[in-house]
Amino acid sequence: MDRVNKHSHSTSRRWLSPQQAAAYLGCSKNFLDKDRITRLHGIPWSRLGRHIKYDQFDLDAYMERAKAQSVGVQHEQRP
Repeated sequence: MDRVNKHSHSTSRRWLSPQQAAAYLGCSKNFLDKDRITRLHGIPWSRLGRHIKYDQFDLDAYMERAKAQSVGVQHEQRP
């Protein structure tokens, strides 16, 4: 029974509000709001009814892709 409680607790933390997602990524909520419209950065999000939610696993994957791209750019700039 304890195992079920831990799973449901971790699942509820998996889905973040825009404010929580902004804090998790280290950006502003306004940045995320704009990205949902422009898709410039392609940060994944979901609409659950009238609520916007961010999946923490998707945010981790987004950060890994962003890290890989920035590392690739740094290597290209070196002589």
